[in-house]
Amino acid sequence: MIAIVEDGRIIELVFLVLFISVTYYIINLTSKKKFLPKIRRLPALDAIDEAAGRCAEMGSIFMADIGFAKKMSDMDFMQSLAGISVIRYAADKCAQKDIAMVIGTAAPDALQMVREVVREAYMVHGAPERFEENVFRYTASFGMGYPIQMVGLLLEFRPASFLTVGMMAASTVIYSEAARRLGALTIGGTGTVSNLAFIVGCYDYILMGEEIFAAGAYVSEDPVQIGSITAIDVSKLALMTISLLGIILISAGNDIVKVILGM
Repeated sequence: MIAIVEDGRIIELVFLVLFISVTYYIINLTSKKKFLPKIRRLPALDAIDEAAGRCAEMGSIFMADIGFAKKMSDMDFMQSLAGISVIRYAADKCAQKDIAMVIGTAAPDALQMVREVVREAYMVHGAPERFEENVFRYTASFGMGYPIQMVGLLLEFRPASFLTVGMMAASTVIYSEAARRLGALTIGGTGTVSNLAFIVGCYDYILMGEEIFAAGAYVSEDPVQIGSITAIDVSKLALMTISLLGIILISAGNDIVKVILGM
């Protein structure tokens, strides 16, 4: 007889079911607005306000990018969606201050989405003619084509501020350094943990790891996004509590943890 669940994996199944249940329950509550936790405002969002003001003072443009996750089916495309929410917030600030934007992306599935959210921001603030001055560029999504084209955009438009939030690789060093040499205020964020060192070293303000999703939820005020962030935090807290309890029990000579993990 073939077992449905392998020996030693039952506890993992239990945790998976609990996590899915908690996530569904919290998202259901936030969707119905019965429970809307407050997300802390991140300093990088204040930096976007500063960046838009800087562009207005210098009579320059605001440049943005959402990384290079290629398709909506890619796991990393979630970072692009978070980036779109943050760019929508930046577009609001730019529209308020009558600033044009230049947006480049190597994510083809996201390009039209970015265009529409930026259009909406400018329409809301009664600046449709300024939206027509915005530039949207699709860049290469492979090899060194992406960073080289981003450098080309930076040199062509010479923005006073540069924002990039989404999937990034080590190549971000190339165009972030170009932005800094042009004197732009730089804001960067990625959920790609292996590349956080490049973000920290190359940008004036940063969104580290899961902060890009928290920032996206904060500025969009989307109940589903807020519920997802809350569910993740609740699950982390629960796992930390269970881990601490396990350490205490093992230190006290209780074998119940070993028995449970062996199920």
